[in-house]
Amino acid sequence: MIHISTAAETELKRRFNLQPFSWESVRIGIEAGGCAAWHYTLQMGVQPATDDITIKCSHFQILISKQYLRWLQDLSIDYSEDLVGGSFRFINPNAAQTCGCGSSFTLDPEDSIAADCTHPTSIAASKEVDAVKNTMVM
Repeated sequence: MIHISTAAETELKRRFNLQPFSWESVRIGIEAGGCAAWHYTLQMGVQPATDDITIKCSHFQILISKQYLRWLQDLSIDYSEDLVGGSFRFINPNAAQTCGCGSSFTLDPEDSIAADCTHPTSIAASKEVDAVKNTMVM
């Protein structure tokens, strides 16, 4: 379902240890925006909602709203550090295109992705977001 690398799990555990969260959970989701039509979200320390799918990891649980499961199925999350710092990397087999930043993607192969990761999404990507929002089960 969702694959978490050892490096990503270690980083999430480190972040949990730094915060006084009462819930050791991380919600994975998507939001409109970023370099392409969508970007990934990670929200730590949240309580499970009634429509969440819960995946148990060794030290915490992953929460995914059922409305996003279609687009996050088989998502892999990794964590890596480089000279400018560390970040989570998302590998999504459902994405038609992924931005070089590793956290923004499009579902439509015809959409353009901003070349320098600073421009807002294209008009085509905005239409994709609207179409996907219309198909989400609320």
